[in-house]
Amino acid sequence: MTEMRIQTHDGLALAAWRYPAEGRRARARVVLVHGYAEHMGRYTWLTESLVAAGYDCDLFDLRGHGRSGGSRGHVARFADYWTTWTGSSGTRIRPDRHPNSS
Repeated sequence: MTEMRIQTHDGLALAAWRYPAEGRRARARVVLVHGYAEHMGRYTWLTESLVAAGYDCDLFDLRGHGRSGGSRGHVARFADYWTTWTGSSGTRIRPDRHPNSS
């Protein structure tokens, strides 16, 4: 597992984990997004099963949740969640790009 920090469009740091598939080329990448008032750590049981089955897994804490920055459990606009995926700068999780794809 690799721990990462994802920089959002507005400078907030989100905590993230990347788990590579065990011992083989990954079938696909799965991005797990937790629900409200949760955090990525609650899904390690699912991640371990997916990794063992040959999937790369990415997890991250939404703004204001878990180890991510921001006011606890608050987001000013739902669009702030979306821009984590589509922001114009910084490292971000890209569900449309798998490292084994061409």
